Amino acid sequence: MNRKMDAQVTSDLLKRLTDLDVETRARDAEDLGDLLEYGERSEAEVRKTADALIEAACGETDPGVREALLNSLAILGSRFIGDNAAWER
Repeated sequence: MNRKMDAQVTSDLLKRLTDLDVETRARDAEDLGDLLEYGERSEAEVRKTADALIEAACGETDPGVREALLNSLAILGSRFIGDNAAWER
């Protein structure tokens, strides 16, 4: 997948994290983690994605979806942010 397509798929998945259906949110959060594990991101994309994941995880009521969101955030952090992250947010 090229970078532009990758960014569009990421954006689409992030938008669907507010879907009313728990199974859809869980699947999309897991798919997002898979996508983040292998794609390349600009710093702006990393920050936007991290902010969206944090916001979604904080508002999530389903424990399984929350876990998938936090897993995706951990993947993002380990791949792109590492020691430079402001983890105290």
